[in-house]
Parts: sequence; C-alpha cells; structure tokens
Amino acid sequence: MSLQYKRSQLVGCLGGVAYVLLGCSPGVTASAQSLAEHAPAGYVLSWQDPFDTFDPGNWSRGLESDASDATVIWNPKTGGPGLLNDGYCSYIIDDDAYVEDGKLVLRGQKRQVQGTAPEGVFEYTAGWVNSLNKRFVNGTQRGVYIEIRAKFPSGRKVWPAIWMVSETRHWPPEIDIWEYFGTYWNGNDKMYMRYIYPKSDTQRWKKENIGDASTPINGFDETYDCEAWHVYGYTWTDQHMAWSIDGVEVHRLHREPIDAYWPDEDFCLILNNAAATKAPDLDTVWPNYLVIDYLAVWEAQ
Repeated sequence: MSLQYKRSQLVGCLGGVAYVLLGCSPGVTASAQSLAEHAPAGYVLSWQDPFDTFDPGNWSRGLESDASDATVIWNPKTGGPGLLNDGYCSYIIDDDAYVEDGKLVLRGQKRQVQGTAPEGVFEYTAGWVNSLNKRFVNGTQRGVYIEIRAKFPSGRKVWPAIWMVSETRHWPPEIDIWEYFGTYWNGNDKMYMRYIYPKSDTQRWKKENIGDASTPINGFDETYDCEAWHVYGYTWTDQHMAWSIDGVEVHRLHREPIDAYWPDEDFCLILNNAAATKAPDLDTVWPNYLVIDYLAVWEAQ
C-alpha cells in the first residue's frame, strides 16, 4: 500500500544541533545525468542515490555507523544511540527510516516507546540516517554541489533537517543545509541555512567558542509550501556557500567575514525527521514524513 503523505494546516517545530559524515566515490547512473540543470558550470556528477532501495553502501540508520564502530556525537549527558540530545523528544527507531516507491521516507510518529539508550519513556519516534564512514565531501579542497529533491513535513512540533558534520567526529563545525523549525523560539516557522563553527581548537563546544553564521527563511511554509516537492541545492567552495530552491539562489555566505574559521575537512550527511521537545504539539499531523526522491553530489573538475 502506498503512503498517504498527510499535511497539517499549521506549521511548527523547534531548533537544535547535531553530528555525522558524507563521502565520495563512483555511483553515477544515466538517470542522474539529467539532474544537472542546477549544478554549477564545470561540475561533474560524483555520486547519487535515487533511493530505488536502501543502499547500505551510502547510509546507516540512526546515529551509529554499521561500517565501523564509529557513532554520531550525541550529548553525553542527555543523549545516546536513540537520542542526539534533549532538545529532541522523539526516540530514534530503525523502522521509521525506509524506502518506499523509490523514495527515502523518514517518518515521525506519535507513539509511546521505552528507550534504552538513553533510558526513559518517549511519546514520539523518529527516522534518522547518516553517511558516517561511507560518504563525505570537502568543498574547500574541491568545490561541491549537493542537490536533494524533497518534501518536508509541516506542523508545529516537527524538526526535520538535512545537514552535515565533521568526519573526525568533533563539534563544531556543523553545516545545516536545510533545517526546518515548525515552531521556532518566537513561535514562527523558519527554514534555516547555517554554518556553525569553532572559534577555538580547545573546548570548542563551550558557548563562547562557538560561532554561528545563520540565515533563516521566515514563514517558509506559507511562501514555499514545505510539503510540496522542491529541488534543494547547496554549493560549498573555498570562497563561499550558496543555497538554492528550484534553481533560484536564496542565500550566499562569503568566506571573507569568517576567513579563519572556514571549514576545510571532510563532512558527512545526516538526514532526519524529528520532534522538538519545547515545541507545542497542537495541530501537528501524525505520522508525518520527510520524503526524499533523490540525493546527488557534483564536484568541481
């Protein structure tokens, strides 16, 4: 039976931070060659996942890598394999991340489960995948363009994201390619594009050592209809980062203002559909879905 992707009439979610990894190797098919409409000139397709099936060569479910003993860096006080940190209230369950009808589906559900790591009773579950130790990029060394055709969920409590963290498993840095807050701190919905960076090589996790170059699209759902299909693009070079929707650039971050903190290391991908602890539930529809038709990566020649 095909999924019915339901839509809430109201928008919602909350914010937070996290960690994981994306690599580069051949995996190009003829169908992906037709996706190059929005790729920068001089870039060639490096790899792509059309999600005809769940490819364990690209992804692991949850916060752990099944290719090694490495894990995403969760909060040691409040997190664990089932929860990144207590900003989230949805326990990560493998069966909430699956492929159906040629699409990756990350499902958010309202159901009670007993968590084991961390321990506790959770009222929501979430689908997460990561590319830790499998797929990774470094746009400073070689320009990269990442394109995802996706439909985001709506609702006040949803917190889906497409983002990247360092392959070396330290935080920050973090690049939030597309992070949707159904309810942000001021009560509005926002789609964030951001680069979070360390201003010190020691104790980089301390608040005073964290830099944040963030730009939101306010009222994203009203402007774009987040549950409609869109092509989300992200370019990272040694001089800038750029974000686009359906081929139209919506934000550009230049290196010059934060030159000393520009990222120059391998990053992997995390894709998740979660629920935010402090966001109200109210009219959020359950289950809800982050649905991804394809993900493709181009690199500069």
